[in-house]
Amino acid sequence: MALVLRQLLAMAGPSLATELANRKDQYGWAPLHRLCSGGKDHTQAARGGMVSQLCQAKADVEVIKKKGATPLMVAAATSQFDQVVALMENGADPNNCDAEGATVLDMAWNNRAMQKTLTDTAARIGAGVSGSGRQRAYTCIYTHACGEKPALWWTWLYG
Repeated sequence: MALVLRQLLAMAGPSLATELANRKDQYGWAPLHRLCSGGKDHTQAARGGMVSQLCQAKADVEVIKKKGATPLMVAAATSQFDQVVALMENGADPNNCDAEGATVLDMAWNNRAMQKTLTDTAARIGAGVSGSGRQRAYTCIYTHACGEKPALWWTWLYG
């Protein structure tokens, strides 16, 4: 799939490739948001490579979706390690805040390995990472459709 994406971006030409790399769908998600949200159709390494290819096509690594989430925040919240590294290496700011004031460290509040990846990558590229890295209070709590258990991350991610 990464080869197909590279070929499509090459055939489109620079201006069309940039437009396609930044076009949002009807839900406000850009291609980088989709690649960073996980999924079972590709490995993390393949998705990380596709993120790098979109960045080379001048995709906006700071594009925001509903409630102010950047692709880096989506990747951190869904434990997508390769995508986090690829985004940070291509200029994504780990200190941006969403509409509720949370940073990427806050998105990874329950994942120490992700917090370490964020801080190590930031140190390697010469950036700092702010945020508490602790769970934050949500303004509203949604539950699964069956109403059995809270789905707080779902609230933030799709909310």
